[in-house]
Amino acid sequence: FINYRVDINSVIGNEFIKNYKVAAAGELLFFAPNGKIISRQAGATSVAQLNAIARSVIKQTMIDLNTMQEQYNKGFRATDFLYDFAYQLRENNRPNDEVVDNYIKKEKLANHCTDTKDLRFVYDFSTDLRTDAMDVLLKNKSTFERTFGKENIDQKITTAATTAADYAKTTKNTELLNKACDVVEKSKISNAKDLLFKMKWDYFETTKDNKSQVKLITEYMNGYAGYDSEVYYQKAIQLMYAAKSNIQDWKTAQKWFEKSITLDAGYQNQKDYARLLIKLGESTKAKQMLTQALNAGRSKGIDCSEGQLLLETLSKYSSSRIVSL
Repeated sequence: FINYRVDINSVIGNEFIKNYKVAAAGELLFFAPNGKIISRQAGATSVAQLNAIARSVIKQTMIDLNTMQEQYNKGFRATDFLYDFAYQLRENNRPNDEVVDNYIKKEKLANHCTDTKDLRFVYDFSTDLRTDAMDVLLKNKSTFERTFGKENIDQKITTAATTAADYAKTTKNTELLNKACDVVEKSKISNAKDLLFKMKWDYFETTKDNKSQVKLITEYMNGYAGYDSEVYYQKAIQLMYAAKSNIQDWKTAQKWFEKSITLDAGYQNQKDYARLLIKLGESTKAKQMLTQALNAGRSKGIDCSEGQLLLETLSKYSSSRIVSL
C-alpha cells in the first residue's frame, strides 16, 4: 500500500471530494492500481482495525484475480476486462504477456494507437519484450514521444532491451538477445551503437564465445570515425584479452593502443599497452612505455603501484617467462 493523505479544505481536496463522493474527514479509500475504488471505510480506526481492513482488501483483490482468471479460461475477452485483468496480473507478479497481446490484437493497436488509455497501457507493458507492446510503441514512436516525452521513451526502450538482454545472457537464449537487439536497432535511439555492443559483448562473455567477441570489436571499430582516446583504449583492452593468443589480433589491438596514446597519453593506456608489448615479446619497448606511464601517472598524483611492480618484474625476468602479465 502507498499511503496518501488529502487535505479536504485544499483545492485538490475539494476536487477529491467531488470525484470520489467523500462524506466526511477521516474516510479511508482503497484504490486498485488502475484507479478504481475497491474499498472504503468511514471514520477513525484503530491500528488493529486498519490492519484488518487492509487484509480484507488484499483478500478481495486475490478473489477478484481468481475470478477473472476463471472468466479468462472460459474464453471471456471483453476489452475492458482484458485491460483490467492485465494490470491485476502485473500487480500480483503473475505472467501477463498473453493477456496483454490479446488486448492489443482486439483493439488493433498495432495499426492505430492514439487513445490516451491505450497509450498508457502500451507504455506500461512495453518493458516486457515478450509482449507485442514494444512493437506497437516503435510503430507509433512519435505519438508516444509527444505524450510521454522523448527522454522517457528512450529510457523505456533502453530498460526493456537491457532487461531482456540480461535475461538472455542468464538463460543463454540467443533468440531473446536478437529480439532485444532488433528493438534497439529499430528505435534509433542516440546510444544505440554502444548499447548494442554492450548487450552482445556481455552475452558472448557469458557464453565464452571469444571469436564472436573479436568479430564484434572489429566491426565496431571499423565503423568508428571518432577521435576519443578512451574508445581506442577500451576496445584495445577488450581485443587483447578476447583474442587469447592470436598474434594478428594482438597487432590490431596494438594499433588501437598507439592511436589512444597519440590522442591522449596517460598512465592507464600506456601501462596496459606495455602489457600487450610483453605478450608480443617486445620487452625493451615495454620498459620504455612503462617508464612513460609512471611519469604520466605520478605527475597527476595517480597510484602507480601496479605499473611499478610490472616494471620491476619485467626487469628481473625475460619477456618469454612473463607473457602472462
